[in-house]
Amino acid sequence: MGMKLSELELKIFKHIWALGGGATIQEILDSWDENEKPQYTTILKTLQILEEKGTVGHEKSGRAFRYIPQISKEEAMHSNLGSVVKTFFGGNKLAFAQTFISDNKFSSAELQELKKLLSQKEKEARNADH
Repeated sequence: MGMKLSELELKIFKHIWALGGGATIQEILDSWDENEKPQYTTILKTLQILEEKGTVGHEKSGRAFRYIPQISKEEAMHSNLGSVVKTFFGGNKLAFAQTFISDNKFSSAELQELKKLLSQKEKEARNADH
């Protein structure tokens, strides 16, 4: 599913996923950090937009609606990461990787894990070429 989610939409999804995969607007707001908490109507309107996009649904829960994601965290992550690579790097995955690696500090353990991942990808590429 190719979708582009705004920063607010991603934050709302983050709260819904953290609350067990379904939440009312009040539950979303209650879990939000006070310093950056949006208004109730902002969350409502954003959830309505997400519903129009087909990425969230709702069901009646007492007097409120419980909003349920129609996409997984992984789907959202992959789709939005792909959008970043396409938008900012013209689809060049290597340029994205170079920027990500040069702009971040990694522990020795993280670098070892990156090496393992690269080695695995290299094997997959060699097998695909044959």
